[in-house]
Amino acid sequence: LLAQVIIITFVGYFIGFRFQTGIVSILAFLLLPVIFASAFSWIAVFFAVKAKAPESVQVSMTSWLLPLTFLSIGLVPLEGFPQWLQGFVAINPVSAAAQALRGLATGGSAIGFVLETLLWSAAITVVFSILAIRAYQHRSI
Repeated sequence: LLAQVIIITFVGYFIGFRFQTGIVSILAFLLLPVIFASAFSWIAVFFAVKAKAPESVQVSMTSWLLPLTFLSIGLVPLEGFPQWLQGFVAINPVSAAAQALRGLATGGSAIGFVLETLLWSAAITVVFSILAIRAYQHRSI
């Protein structure tokens, strides 16, 4: 994951992306997506353990991951969403991660969003690692 983040950051650099912050923020910028994605990998593990067929894992992940991604401020500002969706978009963990990364790259307010992203990551990891381990232990082989 870290290699992917570094490669994507280098590609961004070649097309014009520039950090406006110091080394600590840059390191946090590179590590935060790794932590966040690792948390979501526990959800994938849970679905994989529960799945009857390997193909169903991708389907079960895509059905909630895609809306979670598109209903975030990662691609569209909060004001671009209908009023009835803005509450969900504001509390979406992907929105917090997007805000954290923007702040870490540009020097904006990032600490609150970084902490929120880390809390989401910890909560997702705790809940889904426990569920995945229990599902694996109760799985009939």
